[in-house]
Amino acid sequence: MSPERKAEIKQKNIVFDLTGVLFHPSQKYLLSEIGLLKLLWYALRHRQNPFNVFHKLLDFLTQVSPPTQKDKFYKGRILPACLCQAMVGEKSFSEILQDIEHVYKKLDTQNYFASKLERDMILAAARVIFNPDKIVERSLKPIKKGVTLLDAFHTKQDENGERAHNLFLLSNFDNDTFPALVKRYPLIFSRFSGMLISADVQSMKPDKEIYEKFFKRFNVKPQECYFIDDQPENVQAARILGMPGEVFSI
Repeated sequence: MSPERKAEIKQKNIVFDLTGVLFHPSQKYLLSEIGLLKLLWYALRHRQNPFNVFHKLLDFLTQVSPPTQKDKFYKGRILPACLCQAMVGEKSFSEILQDIEHVYKKLDTQNYFASKLERDMILAAARVIFNPDKIVERSLKPIKKGVTLLDAFHTKQDENGERAHNLFLLSNFDNDTFPALVKRYPLIFSRFSGMLISADVQSMKPDKEIYEKFFKRFNVKPQECYFIDDQPENVQAARILGMPGEVFSI
């Protein structure tokens, strides 16, 4: 967003998404947890790109919790229901890991995995992505462009020398990872006047319920807010409810 564009925004309340705007989830940590030697051996044995293990993991997680009629997407990919359950506060990471271990043993007897190596890699990956400390420590990293934008709105003043904007957070996020992320990056989160995550209200973007609960909790009107999110469908849902916004891109 250019300085000229920021100057055009007259709404008092600026609402930020989290993942894809302020923090970037990297898959590199997942691969490093599995180990380079295992990845190379997998490539030689199965003649497949070992970096596709993340997609294989998502396929496995659909066995743990099949998609429902209320499927959610992230960048065109259907999210496994267990991830959605975490993000709406229905299950904790530890409960999901118990489900994974149970289904893992069941599928192992049905020759679901191509080899013992693939089986071990997928289980190792699952144990990593449902470990909030490792996610915060090794995967989620601040996006410089997004944090710079946040600080620009935070420091902008009106003609009276007062803060021109109130900053809010509205994100699809689980109750296990979010507190650890706030603790690790206190300066970033101190910018916000209010924060609401999906796990707190049992609803995810782009469902209209989460936006309506946001407006009610912070006593703001949609037209008085400006929404910044990396997913077009989330911005479109906000616009339908009267909250203007734009799609953020790195």
